[in-house]
Amino acid sequence: MTALRHTLGDGAYRYDAPLKPIVTRSDFAWEFLRRNPGYGQVARESRGAGRSTQSVEEALRPWGLQFLADPTLPAGAVDVFWRPDVAPGLVVRLEQAQAEWASRLRLGANLALQRRASNGLHLLLPSGLQIHVPNGDLSTPLAAILPISGVFSVHLRSAHRLQRALAGDHRPLDDLTGQQRKRLIQTLRALDLAADQRNYREIAAALFGQDAAERGDWRTCSVRDTVIRLVRSGRALVAGGYRRILAGA
Repeated sequence: MTALRHTLGDGAYRYDAPLKPIVTRSDFAWEFLRRNPGYGQVARESRGAGRSTQSVEEALRPWGLQFLADPTLPAGAVDVFWRPDVAPGLVVRLEQAQAEWASRLRLGANLALQRRASNGLHLLLPSGLQIHVPNGDLSTPLAAILPISGVFSVHLRSAHRLQRALAGDHRPLDDLTGQQRKRLIQTLRALDLAADQRNYREIAAALFGQDAAERGDWRTCSVRDTVIRLVRSGRALVAGGYRRILAGA
């Protein structure tokens, strides 16, 4: 388990919480998004009385979310549905097709959650893969739609993931290397420590040990440069860069 200090919403609401191991692109993207004060404000407003489903969907569109997700909850404690255009490698689009080259979707134990939106039915599988059925009808023969675009290979990969899921593979969609995960975890920790008013030397000590923070001239120390890059990278990911994590899925 990894313990991180979370800055939630506008930064006024914090808590220390143990997290399940963060391994997927969706997990990391959510962790950075939920630290965005702007999204925290949208989430609070979207929970207000009188908000229509359509108005909430429109408010969430710029953030890449299909449905409202509570920013006070860490990855693994909230169901996050990304919009198909934001996460083409995580979302498979299925549409009604002729029976000779399509089939009914039989999910069985694969189905974790389903929700309806104005653009159709959205399914979330245990692996983290999403299925989007625009007409919302699972009783008809369906075929995967692979747009011929600049991300065709990404759409193809999502279709392969669906094939594996239907064959009983429930493993998380983990295509990040160990080094990439380590770097993203360090970025999250550096970001939270900076939000907690820690200076760069204190952040370095927390991430790399006291010896690393006290080695040589701090002003020219390579660890100092690393910490600065981590904090800057974290802020950029919170400000919208989390979409790049999803785009690479």
